[in-house]
Amino acid sequence: MKRNYIIGIFIVFLVALGSGIFWLKPDTLSNRDTIIATTVPADIALNGEAMGVDGRYIPGSRIVAIQDFTDSGRGEPIVLTGDFHSARAPEISYDGKSMLFSGQKSASDTWQIYLMDLKSFKVQQVSDCEENCTDPTWLPDGRVAFSRLLNEEVAGEIHALYVCNPDGSELGRLTWHPNSVYASTIFQDGRIMSLDEQKYPVNGKRKLMAARIDGSKSELYYQSPEAHEIAGKSRELNGKVYFVERINREGSPSNLIAVDQGRPLSSSENLSGSIAIAIRAFS
Repeated sequence: MKRNYIIGIFIVFLVALGSGIFWLKPDTLSNRDTIIATTVPADIALNGEAMGVDGRYIPGSRIVAIQDFTDSGRGEPIVLTGDFHSARAPEISYDGKSMLFSGQKSASDTWQIYLMDLKSFKVQQVSDCEENCTDPTWLPDGRVAFSRLLNEEVAGEIHALYVCNPDGSELGRLTWHPNSVYASTIFQDGRIMSLDEQKYPVNGKRKLMAARIDGSKSELYYQSPEAHEIAGKSRELNGKVYFVERINREGSPSNLIAVDQGRPLSSSENLSGSIAIAIRAFS
């Protein structure tokens, strides 16, 4: 039976690559604008508790390349992670030659970080941990940052931020506080932007925090209004920071929010208007 998939809408303007940056498959993709996106099975309830933290572990998800976006439609998605049971969170390198992603080889495997060469399509494993590793992002110095699921004696289950080289060497931990840190990305000023959620002594409100790439000088960047929460990664584009925000209850609509990069706490703008966006989680 054919399984239907839906594409994470927010990805469309997040990782659009200009013409001629890379070739995905000879004689399959032409030299036009290409979008790398995460797709998820259409029958998956993305706001369900079984999905983990904000859809970190979506079974059957996959990463695709899409071309030929025009006024009349788009090209057919080409699956890049067909050898994986699940894959998500694509992050393209600064030179456009490779892609980080989190993947699960089989349903019984833990999630790990992988690196794909976008010319040869060869894949190498970056992280090799007993726990789930997700949400990779490239650091300006060429290293890889990602979230690792830990079970701490005091705080319980949290996601801590780790870094390593692309070959997995020199693994180190960046965050040591009793908070979950995930959905990280790098902004143009070099800071790591992550969702940060206190887990001890009580559960706290999810916040967008900015820190140096060594984990120091972490400071509040944005906090949602009461009864709202940020739903996933933030992205920077042309002086604005974009993310999805939803009312903190199951089945509630989501809104696309933009803030000015320089004054995020006082410039929130709802770009969705009265349109309800059917997004629960995205890479």
